[in-house]
Amino acid sequence: MLEVTEVDAPHHLAWTYAGQLQSFELAGEGDGCKFAFVHVFDDFPLAAQTAAGWETISRDLTLIFAMDI
Repeated sequence: MLEVTEVDAPHHLAWTYAGQLQSFELAGEGDGCKFAFVHVFDDFPLAAQTAAGWETISRDLTLIFAMDI
């Protein structure tokens, strides 16, 4: 179950999912913004798989944000 734990729109959003804290933060930087994502977990056997999944999502978001739409 997902539970939102912090909201500071549009700069910060935090939530827990399956007992794991996740959050993102947006901060102005020059003509754009900086996006930071944090995922805190203690399931070390799944750490590599989790990291690979977020790396893929991060790459996809980079491509979407770069689109001229």
